[in-house]
Amino acid sequence: MGVSGSKRNTNHLTKTKTEAKNKNDRIKECILAGSTPFEKIDRHLSNVSKSICKIKIEAKSEAIIGTGFLLKFRIDQEIFYCLISNEHVIKKDIIKNNNNIYIFYDN
Repeated sequence: MGVSGSKRNTNHLTKTKTEAKNKNDRIKECILAGSTPFEKIDRHLSNVSKSICKIKIEAKSEAIIGTGFLLKFRIDQEIFYCLISNEHVIKKDIIKNNNNIYIFYDN
C-alpha cells in the first residue's frame, strides 16, 4: 500500500504558510478549542514514581526482566529497605542460588 497513486490534499498546508508570513503572525496549532488545561502533578505522586523500578535477573539459562517497587519504612527506630515484586519475577530459586539482581530506578 502506498501514496503514489493518490493525490494528497495540500490546501491546509498552503493556507498555513500564507497565513504565517509575518513572524509575529503565528498560528497557535497546539491550542485546541475545548481542550482541557494541563493539570499540576501531585508532588507525592512524583516522589512515589521514583520508587518504581525495572528488575533484571541473570539466571543460569536466561535473563529475567520484570518490574518492582522500592520501599523504605521504619519500625521503631530502625529503617528497613525492601524490594517488592511478584513471585513470577523473583522466584525462590533465584534467592537460594544467589543470582545477580540488577535494579534500575528513579525514572
